Amino acid sequence: MKKRFILLLLLILFIPCVKAEGELIIVDNYIDGHAYSEGELVTDTWAFDIISNTYIKLDSEGVVTREITDMDKDSTMPRGNIHIKALVPDNMKDKKINVVISNTPYGYNYTLDSSNNFEINQNIIATNYYISYVAVVDYTDEYEVFYPTNINVLDGDTTTIELDYMKYKEENKNEDKNNKKDDKTNTYILYVFVGVVSVFVIVLSILYIKAKNI
Repeated sequence: MKKRFILLLLLILFIPCVKAEGELIIVDNYIDGHAYSEGELVTDTWAFDIISNTYIKLDSEGVVTREITDMDKDSTMPRGNIHIKALVPDNMKDKKINVVISNTPYGYNYTLDSSNNFEINQNIIATNYYISYVAVVDYTDEYEVFYPTNINVLDGDTTTIELDYMKYKEENKNEDKNNKKDDKTNTYILYVFVGVVSVFVIVLSILYIKAKNI
């Protein structure tokens, strides 16, 4: 076990190489024509060059083989479909929901409302994303939304994301039911207590009257 740990430590220290595993890597420096991100060599991937503000394709040695200014319009990039839908209660069906999914340094902004039945399908670059922003426009009531944080859009496939506002509503319903049930139980206990006290008072009164007549 100790030998494995030492071997892993040596690999981490002596292999300064980064490969993309989802999120787009930011290239911030070049050394002898090789791209680096935070001091580590970047190879065999697409990346974003913050020096020239362009997307770049890097070979196995970190050398730029291609540059484009708008990756989203490049027909050679692998693409997939994303299907975003919101599950909303009746009191939210006249509202608008803004959603932003991101993958540094770009993102996609969508609006879900009754005009699109609170769902949208979009063809985008196939990679990993995360939901960076969700908000209901002009909505002051308390709410909570449940959704996955990471989104993996695969090449030629469709990924469905649900923004679930119904769970919060159901939790509130269950809480109200439990509160009503507790109120009924407390009321019943109070009635029983009052009844027992009343009987006890009546019995004492009868005993007192009998004792007084003796």
